[in-house]
Amino acid sequence: MTGKSAASDILEKKKTLPLLYALQWERERGYDDLMQLYMRPSLSPKDLETVLGLLARAGALDYARREARLHQERALAQLARTGLANPAQNMLRELALSTLDRSS
Repeated sequence: MTGKSAASDILEKKKTLPLLYALQWERERGYDDLMQLYMRPSLSPKDLETVLGLLARAGALDYARREARLHQERALAQLARTGLANPAQNMLRELALSTLDRSS
């Protein structure tokens, strides 16, 4: 999800990592609650609360945070591996560190 609210991503029915994870989680357990909602032409504010609950049930936001943290750690490790210290690299490091801080 982007820096804007998760609610707008849901209402616009964007295919985000938490949504895809929750859909897979449901499919593996024989549920289709989320799929049924996303098959509707549009989602209402009431549907938003339901979707958020279904994402929580699947642990989708925790999964997305773990994946983001893993990618952040890999990026930082690759930056460190270069052995360079310059302004551009420092900016990349700060960017990688700040990205998860503002979404947590």
